Amino acid sequence: MRMGGFRRKVPDGSAAWCTQVSATLPGRGTPASMDTPPFDALLGYLGQSEDHNWTQYICEHVAKGVLRRFEAHDWQRLQKMIAAQPAFWQQRCTDALGECMRPEALPLLFSQLHSSDDDSRILAAYHLQWMEVPVGPEVVDVLREILSRIPAAERAEYQEITQLLERALAAG
Repeated sequence: MRMGGFRRKVPDGSAAWCTQVSATLPGRGTPASMDTPPFDALLGYLGQSEDHNWTQYICEHVAKGVLRRFEAHDWQRLQKMIAAQPAFWQQRCTDALGECMRPEALPLLFSQLHSSDDDSRILAAYHLQWMEVPVGPEVVDVLREILSRIPAAERAEYQEITQLLERALAAG
């Protein structure tokens, strides 16, 4: 991942410092661009290891740039492969899915509630609550299980999961 910076005008006429990010596609050594197929760009940004650069800016770029270009076959491909990926990859992907605010991302977020990675499950619940997605009794058990895996002393820090559970209980 290469990072550089540039100044650009923002709507109020002032200049803002922006970070320019380009991802190197796995095994290709070429930067991702708008010409890169979106699924390949996603793979490039998520990286092949935990050491691969990941920031909130990159997450938002993936959510609002890459995932917005996804077509039905890309969503299906992602649904089929996400659970088999390493924890860091699932976490990054889940975070980007929650930020993209696309209806196509919702089934993936719901499936991530059942991930083998606790942090991915927590991120999925957080984003579903933040997006105010309608939930019902079908998620009550999994949300209770997620909360039960969080140490009691730390549960207050996870209000979004508790709120999502409350909404699911109220809907049932």
